[in-house]
Amino acid sequence: MPEPINIVFLGTGAAVPSPKRHQAAILLHYGGDYLLFDCGEGTQLQMEKAKVSPMKLKRIFISHWHADHFAGLLPLIETLHLSRRKEPLEVYGPEASRFIDALVELSYWGVGFKIIAKDCGEKDFEKICEGENYEVFAIKVKHSVPAVGFMFKEKDNWKID
Repeated sequence: MPEPINIVFLGTGAAVPSPKRHQAAILLHYGGDYLLFDCGEGTQLQMEKAKVSPMKLKRIFISHWHADHFAGLLPLIETLHLSRRKEPLEVYGPEASRFIDALVELSYWGVGFKIIAKDCGEKDFEKICEGENYEVFAIKVKHSVPAVGFMFKEKDNWKID
């Protein structure tokens, strides 16, 4: 039987946050994996309200590098460092290596865990990662900066007798 897919909308607002609508962030929980799609300002507080530890995050997907979609990433990385995270964290996005390198460079001492930047968006449509029972695809979209949409797909799971 397929796993339930739990989606928590942590932020659905635009560039300027408001008390009722935070900047873009969507948390997807499937099986044992927690995936974060975009990480706008205030994402950690919204995760706390949702009672999900940021230590559970396995992968983060940034659709594009406008601040309202990634401004929460630096404080999130710092929290993971201060919480003594050891597991690697994968971050996907167009030109992800450029931006992740810049964010890590802001720390005097670096972070105590590996951040694996995965560039995507060069192709119109590409599978960028997979878990045991799912795949994630990046779809190039038109925007003022390089940008992608993400598609989460359950792997086929037919059991016919």
